[in-house]
Amino acid sequence: MSMAIRSRLLALVAMVLVAAVVATACGSPAPSGSADEHLKAGRSLLDEDKVSEAVKELQQAVRLDPKSAEAQYLLGNALTRSGQLDAAASAYQAALQLDPQNADARSNLGVVRYRQGQSEAAIKEFTEALRLAPNDAQILYNLGGAYAQAGQFDQAIVHFKKAVSIDANLPEPYLGLGAVYKEQGKNAEAIQALERYLELSKDAEWRAKAEEMLRELKE
Repeated sequence: MSMAIRSRLLALVAMVLVAAVVATACGSPAPSGSADEHLKAGRSLLDEDKVSEAVKELQQAVRLDPKSAEAQYLLGNALTRSGQLDAAASAYQAALQLDPQNADARSNLGVVRYRQGQSEAAIKEFTEALRLAPNDAQILYNLGGAYAQAGQFDQAIVHFKKAVSIDANLPEPYLGLGAVYKEQGKNAEAIQALERYLELSKDAEWRAKAEEMLRELKE
């Protein structure tokens, strides 16, 4: 498969970053205070999509309490969302050293490796995350995306299908299926998957890409 085709496929397989699973705290960031105060402020800012401000608060939380797995994990999320992938990987690795059973941190480290183009490393991280959380549909989807990036389309399809067998209303696996089936020349299957994605997804950017693929398939 040519590099041009691979690049087009990857543009249509978007990784899912697992969000923080802890409750959101209200309030404004404090310029000084305890590690917990900075942690709560950073978490709140992330929820408000104020990513650069969240990074600063969470970096301060980590400085004050470097053994907080939660602070390291949330910092990884903020750094990933700001595009600082090397720093994000370091934060997730620190979180995993403190909490090796954190499937979300493991999966998000896989997202970073995927975005860095490190397919095999991403597959390794997602596989380990799946061992920790075997019924997590988003992790299954992410693993399918990593296999697609590596050109292992049959494995990608297997994991996309497993994801929708667990959560039939999760949109992203249908987009992944549509992209992979299209590359394999399985147009009917691709159309069916993409139409299902459009029924479920509310993401304007990715809906537009799915609609473009559908137009090409139906021409």
